[in-house]
Amino acid sequence: MSLTCQKCGTINMDNALFCKNCGSKIETVNATETPNNPNDKTSQTNNTDSSKFSWISLILFVVLLLSIPYIAPFHNRPYAGYKVIRCELGNASYCNDVGDMFYKGIYVRGGKDRSKAAEYYLDACDGGYAIGCNKLGNMYYNEDGVIKDYSKASSLYQKACDGGNQDACSNLANMYYNGKGVKQDKKQAALLYENACEKGDALGCNGAGNIYYNGDGVTKDYTKSFNFYKKACEGGNQDGCNGVGFMYNHGYGVMQNYTEALSLYTKSCDSGNSVGCNNLGVMYEIGQGVNINFEKAKVLYKKSCDSGYDLGCINYKARTKLDDWRFPTDSDYQLSWLDFYNSQKLSPFHIQVDFDKNGIKDDAWIMINTKNNTKYALYVFMNNSDNIIKLDEGDSFPPQWFIIKLIDPVLLATGEESGPAFVFGPNESEGTVYFWDKKDMQFKKSISEY
Repeated sequence: MSLTCQKCGTINMDNALFCKNCGSKIETVNATETPNNPNDKTSQTNNTDSSKFSWISLILFVVLLLSIPYIAPFHNRPYAGYKVIRCELGNASYCNDVGDMFYKGIYVRGGKDRSKAAEYYLDACDGGYAIGCNKLGNMYYNEDGVIKDYSKASSLYQKACDGGNQDACSNLANMYYNGKGVKQDKKQAALLYENACEKGDALGCNGAGNIYYNGDGVTKDYTKSFNFYKKACEGGNQDGCNGVGFMYNHGYGVMQNYTEALSLYTKSCDSGNSVGCNNLGVMYEIGQGVNINFEKAKVLYKKSCDSGYDLGCINYKARTKLDDWRFPTDSDYQLSWLDFYNSQKLSPFHIQVDFDKNGIKDDAWIMINTKNNTKYALYVFMNNSDNIIKLDEGDSFPPQWFIIKLIDPVLLATGEESGPAFVFGPNESEGTVYFWDKKDMQFKKSISEY
């Protein structure tokens, strides 16, 4: 035990009562302990650091208190509060996380708050976090907690895309493709889709597949379309899986393979893709790669319809009301004849036109009897199949010989033109003419043959 003077710091003999240097009474301390020295700069620095730490702690505590009204009283409230604090201190990624909490309504009082989420996504975006820019762009695009603004959405997508977010690049491509928030430019859309796809964005791959399938802004190329759809599907995009299935189904860009089409449609449908469910239903209805099963088709159409796909609803209503009739398929017609019509972008057994001019396109179909392939019927599905009208039925000719084709309106006895008109018959040069009577709001048959 050594004795150290508390006043001047001099170390004295073990039994000393007074300091040999200054004469002050001394107290016993451990040798390992160092007395405070007012001239010790290290001690002053430590005191200053402690002071700074105290101020920082106080600031963090105040921020935490201010955040409490927004943080729900859950067992992991401190974790949520930590994110709020980090965001308030300028960490953009945590602002994005807090935006997610308000968007989803987790760890926050009062549930979802989309407007509050938008504020935090904006903080994240302003802080250079591209994901936040993309999420806020989605909100402006979908009018989700903010007023719809395509111009703001496209600007946010551009900023996010420039920041390396490939989802945003695909979203921006959609804007250019549809001319929303930016001047329509399908070439620019194609470029953005392809670039996003090359960097691993499945949505971009699907968009590129659509572009090359339709020939929008690029030369139509089914092989490229197939490859882009395939890459999209492999990346988990179910629209892409449906696209690959469609290409296999019809032999576009790849050898026709009903087995592959069936498998891909099934995968797409099982994942909730409404178009895939409808296409799978068609395969069961007409027996492509599977035995004809109208009940299975009806279930699939219903699933497609419930997911919001209009064609699925049309097919479901038709299948429900027309159990004895089926839609024709390519295999029902002579290939050379079908090829001619396909080259003209026409269908020999289907037309689509808004007969009653209510803004909803109506469909006229030549149907084939499910129990007797020699029987035909002519049906018109009005207003998404809410009104199904049978105009003709018979077996005078095999249904495979019939066509349906739009023609010029009929000149009525009053001197006025009729609504849309079409010819239905065994060939292009002759048949029965049907037209829509705008006054009586119904179909009528012309007294003259075409």
